[in-house]
Amino acid sequence: MDGAILHSRYCFTIIWSLSSFFCFIRLRRFSRVGAAASSLILLIYAPFSIMALSYNSLGIITLLLSTVIAITANRFVRIQYIISGLFFSASVLCCPYLATVYFLFSLIVLISYIKKQMYTVNGRYTIGSLWLYTTFGIIISSVFFLIFVFSRITFNDLLRVFPLILDDPEHPKMSLITKSAEYFRAVFDRYFAVLFLCISISFAVGKIKRTLKPICFIICIVLTSSYILFVCVQTMYLNFVMFPICLLGLYCTFNSDSKIIKKIFYFIYLPGIIYSFCLHLSSNQQIFAISSASTVAAVAAAIIIFLYYKEINFSYIEKESILRLVSAIFVSYLFIIQISAGLFLRYNNVFLEPGSVYAQTVCINSGLEKGILVTKERANIYNDSLTEMSIIKNTGYQKVLFLSENTWLYLLCEKEMATYSAWLSGVNDFSINRLDSYYEICTDKKPDLIYVEARYSKYMQHFIAKGYKCDITTKGNYILVKSSAASTETIMIR
Repeated sequence: MDGAILHSRYCFTIIWSLSSFFCFIRLRRFSRVGAAASSLILLIYAPFSIMALSYNSLGIITLLLSTVIAITANRFVRIQYIISGLFFSASVLCCPYLATVYFLFSLIVLISYIKKQMYTVNGRYTIGSLWLYTTFGIIISSVFFLIFVFSRITFNDLLRVFPLILDDPEHPKMSLITKSAEYFRAVFDRYFAVLFLCISISFAVGKIKRTLKPICFIICIVLTSSYILFVCVQTMYLNFVMFPICLLGLYCTFNSDSKIIKKIFYFIYLPGIIYSFCLHLSSNQQIFAISSASTVAAVAAAIIIFLYYKEINFSYIEKESILRLVSAIFVSYLFIIQISAGLFLRYNNVFLEPGSVYAQTVCINSGLEKGILVTKERANIYNDSLTEMSIIKNTGYQKVLFLSENTWLYLLCEKEMATYSAWLSGVNDFSINRLDSYYEICTDKKPDLIYVEARYSKYMQHFIAKGYKCDITTKGNYILVKSSAASTETIMIR
């Protein structure tokens, strides 16, 4: 396990970089500069500043790859559509509500079939062909997924545990209307609402007086760039700089007559926005999750913005060449601000750590976090944990439960997890009751050893009453072991 986290970050970097490069290769047929800008924006970003292949990062990448493949396939198209379906099913696994996109697309295909107006995606391939072969890809992945699930649990047991899976205190039940209202409240805070209003006014002015469209476009760029800078300084949080450019992409789409822009909008941008809503439905992170999921739409928006600049007709405006040059400068300025903000926040925003990358001065030299730079305080916490976990690792106990918010302790001791999840949604009365319900169903997962951090000592009595014996560590934490085996292992624990 030495250096496991560092190597997982290497894996993230490789997969994220290759995905960004793939998007550039595929999207450059629409615009080389736009594809380069969108790929750089994606490359620099890391969801929540976490370099890990989690449902947050994989959801973004798999949905983006699915949509990009769908609209750019021109050789072995059927096979590529199947691959697109495989990637889409992976994104649904990361966010189940994203299946909404598939059902909406199916409805659109059905209506188009009834009206006998099958729209073309690539050459002779219509949205009907795209739906058929992506569905085939989804079915293939679904079959493998179901085989995996039911090789580990029976259908009856699944029905028993399903209510417990949904019974999560961090995700209280809300109606769709309430959750939708929460989404719009999170997006349209007072600052973003002002930006939205200003861009809406610019859109209306450009529609009323056509000659003012280029000037309105420049104004919208200035407003968006200023908002990105404001968010960067005010919040110092990476996720938040991904959403503003999406609004400008929407403005450009509504002003454009380009079929290419409409195509990118419907097949990449719109699924990205729907994804931000779907992730909100399954998350309690509100604007943090919404803005992260909007990365898919941001990639599309970057290309749309550049294509719209190329589309603007300056010929009926006095001093055409000057205004065209000014527009080009401001488009470049926008992308520079977006990319620079991402770089600045990647350096200055270390997840759950105080200070910037510069403040991470201590290199861990052993164990799970070997090779990682951290703060001095974090290094002390880690080294203390490493000492205690080495004791647990050397015992004969195999099934371990940690009453701690440090989910990585399971990896340090290299034992079997005796819990439904490393993250218990906090150590509290509710999570203890959930553990009891879990052990009633999965009797073979009952822990041989329980590690209790000092601040959660009040929950020891709950397990002592079930036949566990308590011992205290040199750091003031507690270890509970089954009474039947305590006599043979207590000396080792001490």
